[in-house]
Amino acid sequence: MWAAREENGFLRFIRMVRGIPKPVLIGLRGDVAFPFLALALAFDVRVVSGDTVFHNRRQELGMPPAGGLSCLLPLHVGFHKATQILTQTSKIDSRWAFSLGLVDQIVLPDDFEGEAISVGHEWARRPIEVIAAAKRGLNVHLLDPDVHFGAPPQAPWVLGPDHSQAGSPC
Repeated sequence: MWAAREENGFLRFIRMVRGIPKPVLIGLRGDVAFPFLALALAFDVRVVSGDTVFHNRRQELGMPPAGGLSCLLPLHVGFHKATQILTQTSKIDSRWAFSLGLVDQIVLPDDFEGEAISVGHEWARRPIEVIAAAKRGLNVHLLDPDVHFGAPPQAPWVLGPDHSQAGSPC
């Protein structure tokens, strides 16, 4: 039951972020679990510190991806690369994330907040009408997250209280 609530929470958050007509920026630093990378991919601008590392703990534990990453990652890196990342990768450092297009800017850890705010100010100077129209058009091309978040349980190692299968493939 918890996994379903977690997935629904991620889906609601992703939809909320994508529905905001203004540019939405996220700043990440340090160790970040892959489900939070999925949340970050919903943002328009992603700024990370140079010491940021995305960890695929679920892959390390032999579990399927969660948090909508299988829905959003292929939109950013393509289907083949997303498959490789989700099934074979345990860590993505900030430089690799930048080269994949998963983050937009890497800043020095010592002035992370100041640099992230500067990036936000740059985006705030752009015409809101242009950004809102672009987001509306791009959102049409998003895969239906309900397909991922609402798919039937397929994780046999996640059992419900009556020892029946529970969980989500995302």
